[in-house]
Amino acid sequence: MKMKKILSLLLALVLVCTMILPAVAATPKKNALFLGDSIAAGATLQNADEACYGAILANTIGYSYTNDAQSGRTTSALLTRLSNPDVQKLVRKANLISISIGGNDFLLSNILEIVVKAALLNDYTKLDELVARAADNITAIVKKVRTLNPSAVLVLQTVYNPQFGPLRETFQLGLDRLNDALRAIQKKNPKSFTLVDVVKAFGEDKSLIAVDGIHPSAAGQKVIAETILTTLRTLGVTTKKAVAQPEEGIDSSRLRMVVDFAVYIGLQFYDLTLSTLGITERPDWYKTRVTKLAQTFHINVSEFSIISMLTLE
Repeated sequence: MKMKKILSLLLALVLVCTMILPAVAATPKKNALFLGDSIAAGATLQNADEACYGAILANTIGYSYTNDAQSGRTTSALLTRLSNPDVQKLVRKANLISISIGGNDFLLSNILEIVVKAALLNDYTKLDELVARAADNITAIVKKVRTLNPSAVLVLQTVYNPQFGPLRETFQLGLDRLNDALRAIQKKNPKSFTLVDVVKAFGEDKSLIAVDGIHPSAAGQKVIAETILTTLRTLGVTTKKAVAQPEEGIDSSRLRMVVDFAVYIGLQFYDLTLSTLGITERPDWYKTRVTKLAQTFHINVSEFSIISMLTLE
């Protein structure tokens, strides 16, 4: 009798375990979403999908990973992007959202002329207008993200200075204003997002900048991941103390970048010539090469045009 009771209890225990274990195994991973510009996209890396800071960070904390960043994206463009229904779905299901934005507002706005005018003539009118527009857009971006997802951990990062030549101090004039604006926005909305100080993490280490003189190198991408990881640890998101990189980043050589960009320009004029002649169809080799170059420069294939060439970050 006792044996039957024991067997019955064991059988019941086995049944309970068979019901519980699949449910535990089926628990989905949390989601990390990375938005913004070519810094987040991993521009200049040959293996960006595996070695950009988003991939490193997601692998470290065990989150699934979606990167919606794109080269050349400004604060205005990101705000528009957040109206896309597919992107809104990504935002809603994300547990962690990381944004890199603001640099292109300078790069695509004749920033050299603006900052030189400010430095030499002490005229900061244009610079302050540019920063004000970017700040308004960033405020709207944060509000939009929070409307779509009030509970996700949201981090934004300061914009580092990639210049190490005679223009470093001149560029710093503009970037200081932008980063001060970011800090002011965060101070007004302390519970909306956390600001990650990439500027401090980069310091004056030239090895963290790629050969193009703008984007993070593979080492720079890793430093960004480490800096965000420190912030996430402070926020209680993770206890991880070191990043776990799925694959070492491979920096593009200067020669490869020059050759790829030369091919890119050639294809642009080829496409323009066909369009001028009224030819709408493109050969398969062209489509294949365009797709490859779009991946290299981290641009949207649908925006592979003369316009995107002239505004490419």
